[in-house]
Amino acid sequence: MLRFSEVPETEIELVEADTDVPLGVGEATAGPTAAAIGNAVARALGVRIRDLPLTRERIMTTLLAQ
Repeated sequence: MLRFSEVPETEIELVEADTDVPLGVGEATAGPTAAAIGNAVARALGVRIRDLPLTRERIMTTLLAQ
């Protein structure tokens, strides 16, 4: 995990839209974020949970099935 002092500098540019309809920008992170959490859980527990959402019941069922 990076420390704040190690995080690279980023540049943000807001672009005006040609429409009054609001456009989302954060939705693109949902897929990679879920994958990163799934990978972290698999690494921590040693088993991969293949069904989402990652609930306590699904995690316990998978662990007990081993």
